[in-house]
Amino acid sequence: MGMSERSDLAPLAVYEMMRHLGIDTAGGVIPRYGLAFACAARTCRGCAEAKNCRKWLQSASPTQSLAPRFCPNADLLLQLTLDGPNTDPSRPSSAAAPAI
Repeated sequence: MGMSERSDLAPLAVYEMMRHLGIDTAGGVIPRYGLAFACAARTCRGCAEAKNCRKWLQSASPTQSLAPRFCPNADLLLQLTLDGPNTDPSRPSSAAAPAI
């Protein structure tokens, strides 16, 4: 499926993957993360691995903490997992920390 065949309003798997990895998808409104979220969405929208992604999302263990290797957003998702807005209250988020 080419980029022109996808609707801009179609749900993107990257947001489902973010939720699965514990990344707070509302974090895209935080200025320091906005560009990363926008890049992830753009990359996902044009990705040729949509079928593999859906399979991974359906079969991934709830404890899976890394995006699959085939994902072109894997590095960005790792960075957001480690240093981005998160949904795990036991893990401190740098999003809440004041910039120094």
